[in-house]
Amino acid sequence: MSMNLNLPGQVAKTTPGQPYKAQQFVFDHVPSLRELLPQFRGLPGFEYLQCCVQNLRRAQDEGWTEVERTVIYTIEGEKGRVDMKLLARGKRIPGQPHDSGARLCICDKTVEEMTGVFINPHLHEDEPEEEIFTGGTSNGPKPKS
Repeated sequence: MSMNLNLPGQVAKTTPGQPYKAQQFVFDHVPSLRELLPQFRGLPGFEYLQCCVQNLRRAQDEGWTEVERTVIYTIEGEKGRVDMKLLARGKRIPGQPHDSGARLCICDKTVEEMTGVFINPHLHEDEPEEEIFTGGTSNGPKPKS
């Protein structure tokens, strides 16, 4: 028995979807929870962890679980790049709307070591530069004669 596997003429032709763009998941900074979960921005009662993929096993041993429907994303910096995954732990607070309050989102310190990207760049803005001595007078104690 033979079968005709051609599509009938009245069936609409399908076009392939857009190719997967990995560049949209590459950041030059530590992304906020708003960037990683644009629809809900986290759930009340949960805390979130941006974890390097090489530290996933340790995080899971500490009670963190992967957030569903999230992707592995990349953070690039002057020292290199690191792949990251969003994890969560906690319990949903019944009756709380999605937009109630801020969510705690912490980041794996390995990011700074591997990429050179600061987790909290605003804390590093006011670091004083080294003072360069150019000569002149000193107000210090005078040497004994």
